[in-house]
Amino acid sequence: VMPLSSEEAGDSARLLRPPLEIEQVESVVSLEQLENSIIVDREIENCHIGTSENDKYLQGSSVWTRQLLKKSRVRRPSFLKQPSRKLRVCCIIFSALFFLLASALVTMVTHLKSSEPIQWSDGQDEPNPPQLPDSMVLLHPPQNDQAADHLNEILQEYSDPKLTLAEFQEQNPSSNIQFPEFTHTSAKHFSNQRTALLFAPGEYPNIDFEVGYYTSVIGLGESPDDVQFTNCSKGPHVPALDKFTDRPPNGSGLNTFWRSVENFATNPAEGMHWVVSQAAPLRRLHVQSDLHLFDADSWVSGGVAANTVVDGKVNFGGQQQWVMRNVHLGEGAVGGAWNLVFVGCTGAVPKEGDGAGRDNDAVMGPSISVENTPGSRIEKPYIVMKQKQSPIRENRGTQRINVSNQSDLPFVSDHPLYEFELRVPRITSGSDALGPKFDGEDDYVRDFRRVKLGIPAFNDSALAAFENHSVLQKALDQGKDLVLAPGIYYLSSNLEIKHPNQVILGLGYATLIGPSDGSPCIYIPPHIPGIRIAGVMLEATVLSRDEHSPIDKTTSLLQWGDPSINDPGNETNPGCLIDVFARVGGASLERGVSTDVMVQLNSGNIYGDNLWLWRADHVQLRPMEKANFPHISPLYRQTVKGECNVNNGIVVNGANVTMVGLAVE
Repeated sequence: VMPLSSEEAGDSARLLRPPLEIEQVESVVSLEQLENSIIVDREIENCHIGTSENDKYLQGSSVWTRQLLKKSRVRRPSFLKQPSRKLRVCCIIFSALFFLLASALVTMVTHLKSSEPIQWSDGQDEPNPPQLPDSMVLLHPPQNDQAADHLNEILQEYSDPKLTLAEFQEQNPSSNIQFPEFTHTSAKHFSNQRTALLFAPGEYPNIDFEVGYYTSVIGLGESPDDVQFTNCSKGPHVPALDKFTDRPPNGSGLNTFWRSVENFATNPAEGMHWVVSQAAPLRRLHVQSDLHLFDADSWVSGGVAANTVVDGKVNFGGQQQWVMRNVHLGEGAVGGAWNLVFVGCTGAVPKEGDGAGRDNDAVMGPSISVENTPGSRIEKPYIVMKQKQSPIRENRGTQRINVSNQSDLPFVSDHPLYEFELRVPRITSGSDALGPKFDGEDDYVRDFRRVKLGIPAFNDSALAAFENHSVLQKALDQGKDLVLAPGIYYLSSNLEIKHPNQVILGLGYATLIGPSDGSPCIYIPPHIPGIRIAGVMLEATVLSRDEHSPIDKTTSLLQWGDPSINDPGNETNPGCLIDVFARVGGASLERGVSTDVMVQLNSGNIYGDNLWLWRADHVQLRPMEKANFPHISPLYRQTVKGECNVNNGIVVNGANVTMVGLAVE
């Protein structure tokens, strides 16, 4: 029996190697101390001998066990009988050979099953499940109407603020427009709050909530149908905002950015309303009703839906532009203002046309582009929650969750009921690149013990930036995948990915603030295949440009490869950027934030899906500052020349780079 490490045994126990000579025992620890440290498990009759006085593991040959056990009045187990030296040596050699053979077989079978390059890494395993921060809210299906009402109350905390008609009329008594009873507002447009609402598999009846800024609604099932929003009016949804003040009573969807939904099924009686513009994707959904991408006569400015089934009709309404990738359209699509793009879609896909109405059978409308044969597609990594087979329930910790068959059971820390997996979909091509794909049978499955959950330091100091970089880079150096909890991560230096096939997955709009020396938030060196970057926001900072510390390089927020090194990439294992959003300006009160380039791609064979790279046209007001163009908006400062400088949204030097849903603004 190998000795336990101090982490495995705990501070109060040490496993000693029996047997010992009496004199050897007394030279290290008294017989009385050894006697007091003997513990017998009466069910399995195993004897554990240890001492907490020191960390030494005692070993030798036995003459003392009978005396010690007799003195302590413990029945001597049969396994303490001493075998011959020759037999012990043979057993050790056989055990070692058997262990090596078994390990080799397990490794070979795992490799054959996944065909994914095995990542050998050092470092301790991570807990599975990890202790979740407050920004990750784990929710379970309600068991009755009272529990559903309670869950609805919890979810309202993560919606955009409400302004009732009575509150508005008290402040504006002369208004005589016919208003709705309430409106959600854009007050959290530049909030630092970040949230991921995680829904465990099961059915969620009578749940209706607005998805607010910087909030991701994420189902944890293997398939979207494992998390079902049923018997609801709206389900998770986004309406137009500011209906009392922005083109009343229509409101606006022009700035309903930075929110997302993925991996669940919903069947709202009113259809699913998702009235959004940029950086607000729908992914891996089963919409069992109609999908409405507009709200009355409000203005909306485009978005992306990917790997989704819509049983009913898609109504674009006044959407200026939209990308549908691998979406099944059950009853077709109508509406749209300017241009619509369909890539790898199935079902009732609209006909391609320029929308000018020059043909006799054409109707004036949006320009429609259809790509029926995409070369390949890569889906976003996702998290699956798996129930453990034999849970041991202990009420520990303080995190509030709503658990099946239990009410208000605290977070289970030492013996949880569940564990997480990180699923990484393979690249598909040909006919497999058409339509949605939910089965997950070809996914790489990664245990969360090899996934680091990053949690940001809670301030913007230089020390916090150093701590964030140190913790996250250490995990990457160990070959672990990185899941970033929602929050703001200031960085003192770039995060560098060194191992093939690593994943960085942000949840709830995890935001990386670039280092002040102009280094990128994320750097992928040349010749590292299969990297997946998904679900992250990249934000520029004020650079340290002065005569004492000049920056003589092209600055960026993400750099892939080196412009001086030829890296064609890997055609069969390309790199990937999914739901990557960059901004120069906006939430920062500093108007001197800048970078030369937001995303710089020097390597080849990179696949991009839904990038919004935004030089802010409006920014947050400082305390007591008034809007400089109030007729455009009284809520924000409109940026002017010399503020929030950036030369390029994206620079592509690599070959064979594919982008679906690329927006540079």
